[in-house]
Amino acid sequence: MIDYKKMAERFRNAIEEAVKAGEIKEMKGFPVGCCSYASDLLQRFFVEHNIFTWYVSGEYGDASTWESHAWLETQDGIVIDITGDQYKNKELNFTEPVYVGPSGRIRLCAKV
Repeated sequence: MIDYKKMAERFRNAIEEAVKAGEIKEMKGFPVGCCSYASDLLQRFFVEHNIFTWYVSGEYGDASTWESHAWLETQDGIVIDITGDQYKNKELNFTEPVYVGPSGRIRLCAKV
């Protein structure tokens, strides 16, 4: 069985280290505002390990509070989100840096 959590945590740690070292300038505020880029990189990493995922994005709020988010989802409906903690003080209320679990946790208008 694939340990998505372990792989995602290691990948996020690698991103954090690369950001600290100045190697990924596009993600200097990681995880804030980096969900699309981070999910894309994670998806490429998974492809290198023959793991297929869908890139999913969604949005919530109204014109004054609009937010968007992106994450990955496996064929069997497991969400893999390595930047959800950027919403820890907002409506989505994520607390853990890496979330791997059922899709019901993300309550957005998803766009595959």
